[in-house]
Order: sequence, then structure tokens, then C-alpha cells
Amino acid sequence: MNSLLYNCVTSWNVPPAIKSELETADAILAFSLGYREFSASPSNIELARVADRLCDQYHIPIMAQHEVADCLVTKPMVTIRRHRVARQYLDTFEVGAQYNDHCIRLGFKTVIVVAHPHHQWRAMCMTSRLGLTPLAADCQSVPYDPKSIQWWTRNSLLFGAREVPHRLLCAWEGKL
Repeated sequence: MNSLLYNCVTSWNVPPAIKSELETADAILAFSLGYREFSASPSNIELARVADRLCDQYHIPIMAQHEVADCLVTKPMVTIRRHRVARQYLDTFEVGAQYNDHCIRLGFKTVIVVAHPHHQWRAMCMTSRLGLTPLAADCQSVPYDPKSIQWWTRNSLLFGAREVPHRLLCAWEGKL
């Protein structure tokens, strides 16, 4: 537990998996970052580019959170649009839990996690906690969105200010 708490504060960049690891993946899971009401966020546009590139290279399906799915060239196998409980915020854990349900049904075990570099550690931990084997995609090209309506996704300072306490809460709740 001490190691987990330490990593909640210090882990910001996940090294990307190597090609031989990525070749073992069954699917790509794309987690969004940020939201704009009337246009696509640059963060989600770039996350979609990463997912599309991986899909083309490894010929595996994409499961995507709707903000990323709406930017994909490739039609996603699964799009996550809402929480399973009415009026609940669609957070990373819920997105991961829905991905996990689809993966179990399809027999998928190893997945490539596409997420903003500073969000990827938590997305990877949650994916692993749910029972899948996550591999990190190289997402270093994904920017923040200064015009996002979600204030914490506008820049690294705001993201870190929210992310550290959020990670600690997730660890306390057993989600990491």
C-alpha cells in the first residue's frame, strides 16, 4: 500500500510497451481527456489518431469513450457514452469497468491503453485492477486542451492539482 500511495503522487509518465508486447494485444481501449461542447477537443483528436494508428498497425478492434470515438477514422467496436447508473459522472473507473465487461464477453485479456500521458498511469492501474492486462500506448503527442469545459484538463498544473487527490481517493476506494 505504501508503494501505491507513493506512486499516486510520483507516477506521471508510463513507458510505452514495446512492439513485441503490443503484438499480443486483443484490443485497444481509448480513454478521453477533456470535453468541448460544440467541437472536438485537441486532446481527444490526438487520442483518436493514436488509436487509429494502432488499429491499422496491429489489426485489432478499438473500444473508445465517446469523446474519442467521435474523432476516430476507424469505426470502434464499442463506444462508451454514459454511466450505467443514471445521472452519474462517467469516470475512468466506470469506463474501464464497461470495457472490462465487453472484454470478458469477447475473451479479450490483453489490451493497449490509449490515454493522455498524465492520465495513463491511473487508466492502466484501473484496467489492471479490473482483471485485464494493460499495455501502454505511446501517447506523448497528446496535448492538454486550454478550452476544455473540464477545468482540470486544461493544463498540467490544473490536472496535477486534481489528479493527486483523486488518485489517493481511488486508492482508498480500492480502484487502483
